[in-house]
Amino acid sequence: MSETRPQSVSVAASVFVDALQNIADTANKLVARLDEALSEENIQRISDTLENLRATTDAVLIGIGTALAADPGLRVRTGGGVDPWRVVFDSRLRLPLETKLVSANADRRTIVVTASRDEARAEALRERGVEVIAVAAAGERIDLRAAMSALAARGLIEI
Repeated sequence: MSETRPQSVSVAASVFVDALQNIADTANKLVARLDEALSEENIQRISDTLENLRATTDAVLIGIGTALAADPGLRVRTGGGVDPWRVVFDSRLRLPLETKLVSANADRRTIVVTASRDEARAEALRERGVEVIAVAAAGERIDLRAAMSALAARGLIEI
């Protein structure tokens, strides 16, 4: 005795296969656009734009996740411009002392904004020329209004 599937199951399976095909087609189109966006010319244009922004702002602001993942220097690389202040929002003072933002801070233009009250950790950063600004917490994070007000009080407006 052969078992037959109800037609609704076949229709549902067909709809599912069609949906998967649409997802695959969309993914292929996105990959093609990404390849185009990541052309040498576009990468250079993006890099030049970021460099110009970096050279004309008071500060460059990143979160601790970016600092940990990329270890950026956040400096002006061309044209001899003045390096902007480098600001890291780090609610728990996790910025490693070995990062470029700390170890290559001879110009003393790195600021860490934190909600942490770990004075020993803050002092270790200060000893390396990093300015530590403590602000109120907003849950597990720093209070953004308090952080931006503290930076504005330091004259850092264009961030």
